[in-house]
Amino acid sequence: MDNKTQHLVMKATTTQTELKKIVITADVIRNYGGTEVENIQRAEGCLPSYPKQPATKPFLKNGHTTQDVLDYAAKLADFEKVMEVYHKEKEKYNETVNIINSAIVEYIKQSSGLYDIPEQYRSKVYSLAYENGHSDGYYSVYYKLCDLVDIFE
Repeated sequence: MDNKTQHLVMKATTTQTELKKIVITADVIRNYGGTEVENIQRAEGCLPSYPKQPATKPFLKNGHTTQDVLDYAAKLADFEKVMEVYHKEKEKYNETVNIINSAIVEYIKQSSGLYDIPEQYRSKVYSLAYENGHSDGYYSVYYKLCDLVDIFE
């Protein structure tokens, strides 16, 4: 991702429907002013919470009456509307997470000096750092990447 490209990110505030627009790029993360790890953690703090899944789908009981069927139809229609909103929120969530994660990855690559090593090795070096560090978080990927980049100096 080009660090000059600005991405609009939707950040959840108090509810999933109440969204605040922010801009995040590798440059924005760098300008947070902390250490690399603090900057990564602050960027991760922009990640929204996962949308809350609606209650279970209504069902029609055995031995139902006509009124039960009508009530079920109304509840099902309401449930489908709620599910539609939930799926839209989930799409926004995934888009936001992807944008923030891309900005963090770009920041890590720039801060670790990955772009100072020969281009032919960059992909493999980053993949190795990610594989060995991602389970502990992006800060661990950063440290692993720094260690691997140091080999080239």
